[in-house]
Amino acid sequence: MKATDTDSSGEIFQHTKQLRAALLITAAGNSSRFGSENKKQFFPFYGETVLHHTFVPFIKIDLFEFYCMTIPPGYQKEARIALGKRMIHTLGDRLVIADGGETRQESVLLGLKALSLFSPDIVLIHDGARPRVTHKIIKSVYDKAVETGASAPIIPSVDAMKTINSDGTIKAHLDRPVTVGIQTPQAYYFKDILEAYEKAENDGYTYIDDSEIFHRYKGKVHTVEGDPENAKITYYSDITSEEAGK
Repeated sequence: MKATDTDSSGEIFQHTKQLRAALLITAAGNSSRFGSENKKQFFPFYGETVLHHTFVPFIKIDLFEFYCMTIPPGYQKEARIALGKRMIHTLGDRLVIADGGETRQESVLLGLKALSLFSPDIVLIHDGARPRVTHKIIKSVYDKAVETGASAPIIPSVDAMKTINSDGTIKAHLDRPVTVGIQTPQAYYFKDILEAYEKAENDGYTYIDDSEIFHRYKGKVHTVEGDPENAKITYYSDITSEEAGK
């Protein structure tokens, strides 16, 4: 089945539904650095919420059969309000809202286990606080993962990258041309990423993102071009007054 879509730049492309694809949105963080009474995923954004706008591009691109969102335990009502009645109705029983864990790693594993009931072939994992993702990035990540098994968007490093010692002094100066920032969504064959997360669950390490876990237990993660605008909202200042409707 073929469909056409248009990204934010107006580019028209075609995609083919070949695999049963699922989307996992991780929105279980406590927003400790956001500096607002509202959790950032529930914060107003262009007349809706950050969480609502994070979902929209994935729904419009029409690649996904199943959806899962991890949320802070006890926030089912707030999550449903943040998504909105129309979106809840549109997704229906294709959407699972699951309680997350204390860390992102725990939340992703819980989300993957919830999605395993649907037996998807491929999953895209995306931060609930990245509402500016484009169709182009989603499509690029999906296509590269279909081809290779694992894919993530990257952007070039613009700062001089360093590693530091425990006392805060600089330990090493990294070669900037070979350092990048990694974004989401990241895409993986479902069985592989679930198995990798299950192996990492009790190995004593703390991982930063999905690609690190996959690389440790499964192998190479291929990359596609990301977008600086696809930034994760961390602080209150990351949302413009126009986006917040002020």
